[in-house]
This record gives sequence, C-alpha cells and structure tokens, in this order.
Amino acid sequence: WEWMYTWWEVFGAGKQLHIITVRDQDDKLVGLLPLMRVRKSAGLRRSEELAFIGTGARPKSDYLGLMAARPVGETSKRMLLERLMWDVSDVGQARLNGIAANDRNTGALLGASVEHGLACAAVSEGACVNGTLPLTFDEFIAGVPSKNRRNYLRHQEEKLRDAFGCVEYVESQSNEHVRPFVSVVGSLVNERARGRIIRSAWRNRQFHEFMNRVCERLFSRDALRIDLLHIDGQVAAGILGFVYGGTYFCYQLGFEQAYAKYGPVHCLLGRRIRRLISDGLTRFEFGRGVARYKARYFEGRTRLLRVLLARDEPAKLRVAGCALFTHGARESVKRLVSTLSG
Repeated sequence: WEWMYTWWEVFGAGKQLHIITVRDQDDKLVGLLPLMRVRKSAGLRRSEELAFIGTGARPKSDYLGLMAARPVGETSKRMLLERLMWDVSDVGQARLNGIAANDRNTGALLGASVEHGLACAAVSEGACVNGTLPLTFDEFIAGVPSKNRRNYLRHQEEKLRDAFGCVEYVESQSNEHVRPFVSVVGSLVNERARGRIIRSAWRNRQFHEFMNRVCERLFSRDALRIDLLHIDGQVAAGILGFVYGGTYFCYQLGFEQAYAKYGPVHCLLGRRIRRLISDGLTRFEFGRGVARYKARYFEGRTRLLRVLLARDEPAKLRVAGCALFTHGARESVKRLVSTLSG
C-alpha cells in the first residue's frame, strides 16, 4: 500500500483511477485490482488503456497483479477477472506490466481473456533474482553459488578493518534519519552512474521525492532498512531495502568508487543478510534486473511479464502489435547500451 499510494500521489497526474473491488455480503473488501486509465497518443490518434497503478518508466514496480483474500480467493478472483474483461472490452485495451510468470493468477488471466474473445499477448520484460534464506548464516554461505563470493562473505569484513582505522556500520534509527539517508544512497548511485550513457533515476526530482515519501511511510510501520558503511568518517557504501511479509526487498545499493576494491557494498550485504536470518526472515529479493553480482548470491529467478489485452478488432490488434514490437526493440537497445556503457 505504501508504494502504490505514494506512486499515485507523485506520478498520478493526468491519469484516472480505475480500481476494481469485490466485497462480501458484510461489505468487507475481499478482492482488488489496482488499475488506472492512461491516455495514449500516436500522432493525431488518441486512445485510452488500462494499466496497473505503479506502471511507468521510473520507478518500475515488480509483482503487480490482482489481490484476493485467501478464504474467498477463487470466487473473488473470478469476479475480478470477469469485470476486468468487460472493462477492457469497453476501453479497448489493457497493458498489464510487472506480472510474475509463476503467479498462479497469471494463467487464470490469460484463460479469461480467451473466454471473453479478447486478443492476448504476453512478452517477457525482465526477471528478478531471489532466493530462500536458511536458518543460519553459515548455511547461507555454503549455499552461495559463487566460490569467490563465499570467500568475500567470510573474510572481507576482516580485510576492511585491517586496511582502515575506523569502520562503522550505521542504520536508520529514527524518522529524522530517513530523508538524509535516502539522499546519501541516491548520491552514491548518481556518482556511480556519472559518465555512463544511461542516466540515473535519482537525478529526477520527482523520483527523489517519491523515494523520500515512500521510505517515510515504510519507516512508520518498521519496514524500512537503510544501511550505511562509513570508513574513516566517509560514506563508502549504502543499501536501501524494506521488509514485507517475511521477505526482504533490496531496492537500491551504491558505493564510493575509491573503496571499490574493498567490496564495501558486499560487506553491507553480508551484514544485512546475517541480520535478516537472525530476525527469522525467509526470503531475499534483489528485484528487477539480472546483474552478475546478484547471481553470485542467489540462483532463483522470477520472470516478469507484460500482458497486453485488446478487443479483437483490426485497429486494436495493430496497436497491440506495434506496442509489442516497440517494447522488444526498446529492450534490445537498452541491453546493447548497457553492455557498451558497462
């Protein structure tokens, strides 16, 4: 809720809420589809489409979809999908991003579109790296895929303390810390992105304000985790993440280039994972993007899908086809640029 509500506050201008709900006989909410109507334009042509709240270039949201209370899950899910299909027929199309391919509701969504005579296409839009946390930190180290990373986790903190006089780990402990800590992490990310072709989202004021607000809300429910590493009084690395439903989501990390060879961010990650295990958390999520450093920690992958639903009409099918082609071309260019820029 903190993420979605804040996203709408900051990025919702020009869009219209379209939240579908299912309630029981006592008017209790048992199912929800958090959608919005987005106006699209291509030349002189104007159109509308349905999309999940939280869908945008930055920040991208992972694991979007329908939500249903467990006791009445199947009934409310069927009602939500029925209403969604009617609304797609009315609006013309829906572009649903960030859906987990292994979500059991994904198959029901695709099946419902066929039943209602809608054209449906699904394309991959990336993957999230994740893994299960064991009962002890030693077990975790033993299960890390990379031998190099296992050695890092065992000895890097000792090497860091041997190399520098003062090594200090700091966590966000009060509401007054939130905005300064968020700014520190953002500045570390911006510093790393300087000179690269792809621009850092943290340079955008709107994005920065979004992160400040959402982090304050997460802190108020004791879900925010910001870790900083200070070396001889200077900030060397930072990690911003949050805890939700027994899972830790590592959203953003950054480090100062001058300390890169000492692996400060990996020291922070190892320390945070140790804390998570001692707190009884069971899952770790790196989030969108299969970077090499993530694969050295966890082998789990969750593929994210973009599902396009449209009325079975030539005009709508052309729009859907062009959208899929554009998406594929854009992702190919992004991968090429990322490779060239390091």
